[in-house]
Amino acid sequence: MMNERKIKKKYILNFINILKNFNEDKINKIDANFVSTQFITFNSSLESKEIYLLLKPLENMGFEIISKENIREIKKIYFREYTKKFFIELKNDEFGGDISLEEEEIKTFKKFLKIIITISKNKSIEDLTIMLTLIAEINKTENLEVVLNENNIEEIAKLMLFYPCYNHKKSNLIIYLKN
Repeated sequence: MMNERKIKKKYILNFINILKNFNEDKINKIDANFVSTQFITFNSSLESKEIYLLLKPLENMGFEIISKENIREIKKIYFREYTKKFFIELKNDEFGGDISLEEEEIKTFKKFLKIIITISKNKSIEDLTIMLTLIAEINKTENLEVVLNENNIEEIAKLMLFYPCYNHKKSNLIIYLKN
């Protein structure tokens, strides 16, 4: 395992490379990709109103809850292999990514993960998955898949901050929940 200093340096270099490659040609094709957003997907027999109440703690954390019918089509296409009955965008442009605020960011990520675990414990929620996106571009970026449980919250919170440093092509973190 790399030490934290090397991880931070590699993260910064990979992020700079991603930004360098985000040229005007890609900006002109902006409908073909998207950046920095979060999603949650799961199966449930609950009504939408009840789902919204379950997600209220995320809204209190600053996330805008966007239902499937209001999500841009490219996002639905990109994550179609993970999408379940409920597919919700958790929009918050201020969520994570500031490596200079490492301790604060990890606290925020841990709070987020604890809320997600609480939601997943509802008996009416099944197969919950979280998708965190740095940049998603069909046939260009890849996904890093991990499993979350109550015993590895700290580890996953750190991974949420540093995952792009492992391989800049794996710009999306897919987190499966295991209870």
